[in-house]
Amino acid sequence: MEIRAGVIPVTQADGVYTLSANPPKRRAADLSRADADAMLGLAETDIADGPAWIDTGSEQLLIRLASRTAVLAALPEPMRFKRDALLRPGRSVAYIWYVENDVATVRMFTERHGAVIEDPGTGSACANLGGWCVLAGLAPLTWRIEQGEAIDRPNVLYLTVDEDGRIGVGGRAINIADGQFHLPG
Repeated sequence: MEIRAGVIPVTQADGVYTLSANPPKRRAADLSRADADAMLGLAETDIADGPAWIDTGSEQLLIRLASRTAVLAALPEPMRFKRDALLRPGRSVAYIWYVENDVATVRMFTERHGAVIEDPGTGSACANLGGWCVLAGLAPLTWRIEQGEAIDRPNVLYLTVDEDGRIGVGGRAINIADGQFHLPG
């Protein structure tokens, strides 16, 4: 499959489609823990690590939180979010996460027209979480990624990072339509 991130290998096994992510890049975020908690509507003790921009094909701000409860309680403040999670003009994005017993609870926020919206399932951000793990020396690992619970649209992805730091993001696809194209000719 070819997308903006380049050519991304896709495999399928037992109904799970897995994409291979690019090697990660990291850059510092100009955002303190105190600013991150204010942006997310949380207490400073809810932020486990300093925010970082991670890129395995689509750069996003990642913020590790101290608990699953904090992930589910986050309520981004739109003006702070637009300013503090700014990737480039017109694009503010943040992925928050917490992992326990190889199950990560995650949420992905983006700003659109002054409102902060939430994505129920984000493969690119899951790949960046794998990149964060590679850069933190946490390989190998296999995690179940749970997203969408806070907006009643549960989604499950699977993250793997092998001992060589290769990142895989998988999930099941549900066919919701099919059809045929007929070209004149």
